[in-house]
Amino acid sequence: MIYQSFKPSPFVQEFVDHYLLLHFDFKKLTASPTKLYYPHAEQCLTFNPKGSLTSINLQTGDKLYRSYSYFNQQQTSSYQLYFDEDYLMLKVVFQPGALFRLLGIPLSAFENQYIDAESVIPSEVRLVNEQLANAGNYTTMIQIVERYIADKIKTVKRDKHPLDKINELMNVQSANFSLDWVAGQACLSTRQLERKFLERIGVSPQTYYRIIRFNKAFKMKEQQPGLSWFIIAITCGYTDLQHLIKDFKQFARTTPTALLQEEANAIQHQFKLI
Repeated sequence: MIYQSFKPSPFVQEFVDHYLLLHFDFKKLTASPTKLYYPHAEQCLTFNPKGSLTSINLQTGDKLYRSYSYFNQQQTSSYQLYFDEDYLMLKVVFQPGALFRLLGIPLSAFENQYIDAESVIPSEVRLVNEQLANAGNYTTMIQIVERYIADKIKTVKRDKHPLDKINELMNVQSANFSLDWVAGQACLSTRQLERKFLERIGVSPQTYYRIIRFNKAFKMKEQQPGLSWFIIAITCGYTDLQHLIKDFKQFARTTPTALLQEEANAIQHQFKLI
């Protein structure tokens, strides 16, 4: 089994942040484990060359049987994931704004939805799905997907917007970002900023930053378990601990401590894949 991130080749790094490859084999288990997947600041194209995935939205209760390949814009709900006993996934995690540039479709249409990629660009994705199904190893799979992305980049007519660079900065900085500051850096009015965010990311700038901040807080606790949640809250830009707890309950549907325990028991940790 494998659960591993891979860096993209230099010629696609403007568009691709990383690839996530996972392969779970539960055939020897009496029951397949499930996994909680909470929102991350990402927009993706995912391929399932083997097995299938069922997800339940913990906010709405909706059940979704995901297709062989699908796009998703910025996720804002948590999902409980159920895997086939032999499940293989390769996910392309794009740079902020890159999926919009590749597709030319406003990502606000994808909010909290997983769109069958073959319904958007049928012939292209169908060929990639067929190639992945016949690939002999993980390296070949990544090469197939990267070659497809590289070919797709050649057709892009939309330049990188200053907002995309600001979003990358938001992903690596812990400081608070005011709407006025972000709009000024992107040379936009606040109203234009809202529209551009919905178009290129799929959610408002406030929601996007809250998801980034929530993930930073959780990762900090994982990496420095001795820090109190209060110190983490203040360090990550929350006004107090209650605001941090509110974000955890909204995005993960649970408390910070409960999510920490849930993640410690996640599949990749149970089987020592990372």
